[in-house]
Amino acid sequence: MNVPIIIGVTGHRNIRNEDIDSLKEKVTQQLLSLQHRCPDTPLIMLNSLAKGADQLCAEIALNLNIPLMVPLPFSLDLYRKDFSGEALLQFERQCSQAKDIFVVPPVETPIEPTHDFGYRQAGLYIIKHCHMLLALWDGTPGDLAGCGTATLVEIMLQGSFRKNDYLLSANDSPIIHLVTPRENESLPHHQLTINIIEPQKDALNELLIATNDFNKDSNNTFGHTYPLTEMSLDGVSERLHNAYQASDRCSNIYQKRYLKAMRQLSWSGVLLVISFLLYDEAESNIFLITYGTLILLSMAIYLKSKREHVHIKYLEYRALAETLRVQFYLSLFGISENISDHFTWTQKKSNVWIRKAVTSLLIGKPPKQALAEQELKSLWIDEQLSYHKKALIKNHQQAQLNQRMTKLLLFFSITLFVLVLIIEFAFPTIATLVIPIDPLHQILMFHPEQDIILRGILKIILGTISAITLFLSNYYGKLSLDRKIADHKKMIDQYQNVQPLFSHQQKSAENLFIALAKEEILENGSWLSYCKDNELTVNL
Repeated sequence: MNVPIIIGVTGHRNIRNEDIDSLKEKVTQQLLSLQHRCPDTPLIMLNSLAKGADQLCAEIALNLNIPLMVPLPFSLDLYRKDFSGEALLQFERQCSQAKDIFVVPPVETPIEPTHDFGYRQAGLYIIKHCHMLLALWDGTPGDLAGCGTATLVEIMLQGSFRKNDYLLSANDSPIIHLVTPRENESLPHHQLTINIIEPQKDALNELLIATNDFNKDSNNTFGHTYPLTEMSLDGVSERLHNAYQASDRCSNIYQKRYLKAMRQLSWSGVLLVISFLLYDEAESNIFLITYGTLILLSMAIYLKSKREHVHIKYLEYRALAETLRVQFYLSLFGISENISDHFTWTQKKSNVWIRKAVTSLLIGKPPKQALAEQELKSLWIDEQLSYHKKALIKNHQQAQLNQRMTKLLLFFSITLFVLVLIIEFAFPTIATLVIPIDPLHQILMFHPEQDIILRGILKIILGTISAITLFLSNYYGKLSLDRKIADHKKMIDQYQNVQPLFSHQQKSAENLFIALAKEEILENGSWLSYCKDNELTVNL
């Protein structure tokens, strides 16, 4: 399941006839550029098909096989009355070729329902759900209380459409501004330029790269899928479910690559210590070559993992999967609320592409309820409770194994240290005892006259134990087991506390599910935050 890039469109209705060809050329160039930059990602245009700029952009999208999704300000029959002549014919034809047509749910409460209110809600829907806004706009500042193109651009720039009510985050949707004068406005034809307005440098590029990388990884990975054949899923729920499985599969693959690289780097460190000690004691050049080879091998493993972004992809794909899972559960109960709107400010700022991915999959008619309250409770709460209990046991076992190994190595280190002290001070002649290693001289050494004494063997053993201790510290430390154990306990407690609430009639099941979803999103953000500190390192 690929996550689409959503291109929102807004523009003036009364564009100049002499500018149409130039505008078509520039819009075509922008869309072709996006297709070239995102070869693994489907593009979708979110366009209300109003007369003028909207219909111009829609026609180009259809010619480039970019699907149209049409958010209407009110019912189709009522909206149709706003068109006449050629604009009406074009509207009907483009509607017939659209992928989906739907009336937007309002995000504001009207003082009185008017045409302008409907247009405003459609515009707010577009800017909230798009990855970028293609604005055919003359550059005139807009009023936040309005409903036209200038208003939508102003809201995009400020991230808010009214005081203390934020749609966007600090580095959210960029604007592709195509300077477009209205009729009777005097602007030289050569000044119809394109400007990329970004709230943060490279915001658009980062958004496109992250989304396309996910789709590329999703297309190149294969694994088990779990179709919910017993349920009849609508478009939104099916998209969420398929995208969840894709992100879950990708996350698992990159987790395995991350853990494999971490084990390889940790053991390389152990082998480096051993090879150096052997070279120091045996004065064998083969161990010097081994030492250098291990350094090169470690750097190769590290650079390959960095180049493939195994750590950050594992974390971000997992964060996407968990957000999609929660959103999917909400959709099964007919809840259309976008749970990514409840990301913390840190999540909104650092995970823009994840929030946009989830939002893009919610475009269209609101989901219909597919499961009853108790069925969803069983699928969601009971299964998650079981998952966290199993994960808690697994993490406890890993932590206990680490503790036992650490204690065992500590015991050996102390015992060997005491043994070395006794030998060095009480029996110094034993420390210089020659250990015969023939016929290994010919295999391992270029200096057959060099012998290994007992003291050297003890050094190698002590160094090896220290290196293994470092390996365990590095490997298990990056697993953040203590934090994960605490998180599992917290989630178990939460699920156990929320279960009885469903038996109280005064409690709204919808409110309970939404509250639970918010808590899971916060927990997911916390997990992502501390796991980002566990980046791969080369401890040589």
